[in-house]
Amino acid sequence: MTPMALMIDTLKFADAFERGGFAPQQARTLATALADAQAVSIEDLATKQDVAGLARDIAELDRKFSSDLREQIAKSELASERRSNRLMLAVLVLVPILSKAVDLLSKHYGL
Repeated sequence: MTPMALMIDTLKFADAFERGGFAPQQARTLATALADAQAVSIEDLATKQDVAGLARDIAELDRKFSSDLREQIAKSELASERRSNRLMLAVLVLVPILSKAVDLLSKHYGL
């Protein structure tokens, strides 16, 4: 099946251009150029169903992306919280040890 095209009546356009003051050759050339520029295959035009389908696809991708993003943020927050907890534990363990070491060194060296 060959694609149907939206057709412009070049003769009507040429006549209108001639009535508007263009020379016959200019009118025909201009009408032909206009028709060539406007020739569009109907099969290339998007239908309402095409647009609705794209809208559904975009909405689905948005939901998936949003869900994936929320999941990644949650994982990142959990990992950050774990690192923070490990750091806090290290501080709680090391501060008393270092304090005791400073006391011992102070007594040993008479500081």
